[in-house]
Amino acid sequence: MEPRFSRRGFVRCFTYGSLITSAIGSPSLDQDTTRDIAPLQFSLAKEIKGAFNRAISPDGRLMCIGYIAKRLGRIAVAVGSDKTVISHQGPSGFRVVVVETGSWTEIYSAKVAGLPGPFSFFLNSEAVYGEASTYSPITCHRMVIDLRARRLEERQKPFEDVTNVACQALRDGRLMCVEGNSDLLQAGWPEFNVITRTGGGGRVSGCRLSVDRAKLIHLFDQQLVCRRVEDFSILWTREVDPAINLKARMRWSDPAKAPYVSSVHYDISADGNTVALAPAGAISEDAPRRFYTEILDGETGKPAGRWPLYHHDGIALSADGKLLAIGEVADRGVGHVEPTVHVYSVPSCGEVATLVHDTTPRSQRLNASLSGGIEFTPDGRFLVTSANNHVKIWQLIR
Repeated sequence: MEPRFSRRGFVRCFTYGSLITSAIGSPSLDQDTTRDIAPLQFSLAKEIKGAFNRAISPDGRLMCIGYIAKRLGRIAVAVGSDKTVISHQGPSGFRVVVVETGSWTEIYSAKVAGLPGPFSFFLNSEAVYGEASTYSPITCHRMVIDLRARRLEERQKPFEDVTNVACQALRDGRLMCVEGNSDLLQAGWPEFNVITRTGGGGRVSGCRLSVDRAKLIHLFDQQLVCRRVEDFSILWTREVDPAINLKARMRWSDPAKAPYVSSVHYDISADGNTVALAPAGAISEDAPRRFYTEILDGETGKPAGRWPLYHHDGIALSADGKLLAIGEVADRGVGHVEPTVHVYSVPSCGEVATLVHDTTPRSQRLNASLSGGIEFTPDGRFLVTSANNHVKIWQLIR
């Protein structure tokens, strides 16, 4: 499918002085930044079916992708007199593959058991850290792939909710981890010996790293926090508008397991100079939904612009922070949905391209999600979209 390019060339945008969006009230413009923006051209460089994107190397030279060996099976729930028993028939595993961008030559491949988790490259782009999970009992599989030696080293550990860690690769065998959704720590592979730790007193989630592994951003309760990776010292914080309560949950019989009313997407550019923050939700389950997308200075956290754009299904900043991609599962009302990426110019807010990733039957809408499946390569050459077990690599034509 060829890309569909935006013909509008501009959208009406609001600088930071505006209200959050028209969902709260009609914005009062301090400055109208509407302007004509020339469309960008993207060409489809590579299409990989039956796969999903896992990671892109810091130098932009390599991609790590996964191939599901067997689709997710049945989940049966049986309710007994005193407990609920869940029988999970998972996939038979997946194949992790590393390819060179541009030539798309496969340089490494291995079969991994269980369901795939996050993968990331170390700073030197010569090794990959990854996670997977198997069931009965739930077991965490953590691995490092040494691309020079063509060797995979794995460690297994039973899942424990309080002490479970989710990690990303840093440098020199170090991992940056979130433990129990409350603590940040650096640990050494393969023994997971703790090198430094900080946190406590709040809910930490969703770490994003600059390409040089010098900065990280993460959510902490109602605010976005930017830290120096070396010692976890705080560089700046940015509060999410209180009209979007990130702690509020839906009304369920078990409040502790209820889904959150609000959500937030955020990203940091590869060079660490630009941050995008896109919350959506409400102050409570019954309140009207609100949303906005904000561009922040990566050095100070000061806002550069606030746009009335809904993040829909994930966001991604280009390496230099000059482009922002926003995902949407577009429902055209004709029996199918289209995972779609809208690309905007920063800071003008002009829409410069619209890329349709795929067409999916409405009954398979969950498979069409682009959340976590939009990523620019750090070298600025490509935009990667991944949804519905389908990866597309779009080359930016300048």
